[in-house]
Amino acid sequence: EEFLGMRITDIRPEEDRARLLEDVRRPRPALQHPGEWRHRHKDGRLFDVEITSHTLEFAGRAAVLVSVSDVTEHKRAEAALRANEERFRATFEQAAVGMAHVGLDGQWLRVNDKLCAIVGYTRDELSTCTFQDITYPDDLDADLEYVRRLLAGESQTYAMEKRYIRKDGSLVWINL
Repeated sequence: EEFLGMRITDIRPEEDRARLLEDVRRPRPALQHPGEWRHRHKDGRLFDVEITSHTLEFAGRAAVLVSVSDVTEHKRAEAALRANEERFRATFEQAAVGMAHVGLDGQWLRVNDKLCAIVGYTRDELSTCTFQDITYPDDLDADLEYVRRLLAGESQTYAMEKRYIRKDGSLVWINL
């Protein structure tokens, strides 16, 4: 009863009301997704909502059906994910060792600056080749067998010493 006696402006923060009134005055298509807003809870705290509205006729009168979803937790989770991704990116890029993401086919997907310095290739150059392309031929079969075992679920990790062929043709030993 208390809620039914209220207006939409009663649950919006003061600073959002001008935008709300402007939004309400605009002509609407039958189905509209006005986006995210903030609502005020009875206890005064603000929370984020996503609103979708649908114009219709109800009991012979024009009406608007409004669907409101609380997206506060979703937005918190997105913010936490962005923060984690940024921490990972910083750790990956600033690592004192060469690091890479490699596709199932051996394609370099992402490399850090340290790996580029080790092998003498730029990121763009590595993105056009596979780890097989720069692995010294005598080390390739063992490396591919380890990869096969990983992909088959027979092993969780592997370590090996192997050689890469640097861009200048020299060899560099790495501990993979």
